[in-house]
Amino acid sequence: MSDINGKFALAWSRVENPPLDSVNPHFKSKFASLGAVLKAIRKACDGIAYIQAFDVADMGGESIIHIKSWVQDGDGRLELSRLRMPITDNPQQQGSIITYYRRYVAVTDWGIVGEEDDDAESAMKPKNDYDKQRSAKKAAQDELADLWQQCIDLGVKPDGLKSWYEANGFKGKKLTQLNNAERMKVKAYLTDMKRSIESI
Repeated sequence: MSDINGKFALAWSRVENPPLDSVNPHFKSKFASLGAVLKAIRKACDGIAYIQAFDVADMGGESIIHIKSWVQDGDGRLELSRLRMPITDNPQQQGSIITYYRRYVAVTDWGIVGEEDDDAESAMKPKNDYDKQRSAKKAAQDELADLWQQCIDLGVKPDGLKSWYEANGFKGKKLTQLNNAERMKVKAYLTDMKRSIESI
C-alpha cells in the first residue's frame, strides 16, 4: 500500500524557497517564476510526482475552469488543491492568468515563499462601500460556482443541472448575471441536491 501522505510530508519538509529570478514590472518587486517554483518542488520530491491539471465544465451556459493539483507515486494519489480560474477572450492574457494561478497553487501547496515581503502594501483591499459590495458579490458567485461543480463531482449529470436551471427561468443567464434572490434559489437547490447525495 502506498504511503503517499508520509512521502508528501517528507518532501514538504525538505522543499526550500525558490530564487526570486523575475521582476514585477508594475510593483518593481522580485518574485520566483513558475519555472523556479516547480524546480524547487521537484528537487524536494523523492519517489513522488507533483502534478497540476485543469477541469473544464459547463455551468449554466458558462464555461468554467478549475486548476487541480496532487502528488502521486506508483500506488497512490493525494489531492492537494482545487481553485477556480477566471476566463478571458484574450489568449495572451489567458496564458498569463494560467501561469499566475499555477504558480499561486504551487507555492500554497508547498508552503514556500515566491515573492518579496512588501508588508501587504500591494494587497487589493476594498476601499469603500462599493468595493465591499462588489467583493461580497464576487464571493457569492464563486461559492455558487464551487457548489455547482461539487454536485457534478458527486455524480450529478451536467445536463440535468442545466435542464433544471433553464426550467426555472434562468435560460440564457450566466451565474454571474443572477441577482441575489436568484442566486439564493439556485444555491438552495444545489445544497439540497448535494446533501441528498451525501446522505446515501
